[in-house]
Amino acid sequence: MVHLVSSQAYYLIAPFPIERAETTRVRNERHPGGTVVSRLVDYPVRSLVFVAGKSLQELATEVGTACVRLQVNALPPLSPFVASCHPMISS
Repeated sequence: MVHLVSSQAYYLIAPFPIERAETTRVRNERHPGGTVVSRLVDYPVRSLVFVAGKSLQELATEVGTACVRLQVNALPPLSPFVASCHPMISS
């Protein structure tokens, strides 16, 4: 089951609060391309945070793998949040 919430993109001078939230790494090792996978800490919603390193392909692979694992384990769907100030995806 795919759950999509559509919204329009817009520019804000200040970052969203979620962009400033504290995170902790899900895995300690770094990927060869520098992608980091974390989760939010002490935030009102559960979320994974993906920060791209040098490889957008690696980032896409990590996000796709996480989506499949969430679906296989029947976890509630998450909506991605993409921040353009740096390559970060929070789902």
